[in-house]
Formats: sequence, structure tokens, C-alpha cells
Amino acid sequence: MKQRGQSTLYTILLMPTLLMAMSLVADVGSLQVHRVQLGWANDMALVDAVTEVDPGFYAETGRLRLDAGAVNVFRQYLMLNLEPLRAQIAGTTPSLVASSAEVAIVNSTPATNPFSGHVLDRPAICARIRVPFRTSLVALAGFNPVQTLTISGDAEIKSDT
Repeated sequence: MKQRGQSTLYTILLMPTLLMAMSLVADVGSLQVHRVQLGWANDMALVDAVTEVDPGFYAETGRLRLDAGAVNVFRQYLMLNLEPLRAQIAGTTPSLVASSAEVAIVNSTPATNPFSGHVLDRPAICARIRVPFRTSLVALAGFNPVQTLTISGDAEIKSDT
């Protein structure tokens, strides 16, 4: 007769722990989804920017290289690509993320991406973005509710030669 309420007691004691673990799993999953979305936004902005070739240089030499305006094209498209994520971005805006992105044009090859170390064999634009994301439930477990996701990538000029 003394063991009658043990399952209720265990349920009451373990339920907060189980709920906290489930919320942590949900937030980690949400961060992974945001990482994929950020990678997509960064990659698409890089692809748009790599089309900005220097026509004067090409006319003189017959070789392709990126124009300095590619950086502005990257920032513009990154800002547009981040707009759907505005609600989850913590303490900043898509335009501030785009303006603070680290961007490098690499016209001399072979070279390496200065942010990821990836080997480049054609002229390329490289970028690294850092975006703070707000997580909703991870604060209950004692973690910082704002996590910064860092994404880097590059896009090379496609040539037929």
C-alpha cells in the first residue's frame, strides 16, 4: 500500500526535465533549419555577384575577372535573401547583416578562399556572414537565447576554357 503514488510522483518530478529536453531538441532543429536557409541566402547572393565581370579587362586581355562592383551586388542580394528570415534574426536587420558581411574578390588564381580555405582555380567572390538568431526555448535550459550562426562560401566565374 505504501507504493501506490510512486508513478504519479515520478511523473511530476520527471515531466519538467522531459519538457526541457524536448524544447532543446526543437531549438537545435530550428537552428539547423536556419543554417540551411542562411547557406542558401549566401550562396544565391554569391551566384548573383559572380556575374559581375570586368568588361574592360576582358576586352583588353580576353580573360575574365570580377569587377569591384560584385561586392555591392552580393550585399544587395544577400539583404533581399535574408528578408524572409527577419523575424528570427536577433538584434539586427538583413541590411546590417549584409553590410557587415566579410567579402573578398579573388582574381589571381590559383588561390584559396580566405574564409573557408577552399581551393579556387578561377576568379571568385568569397563571403562569410554572421547572423544572430533568437531561439525561443533554449533559455529555459540556462543557455544563451541568441546563437550566432556563421556561414561562408564562394562562387567562381564559369568559363568555357
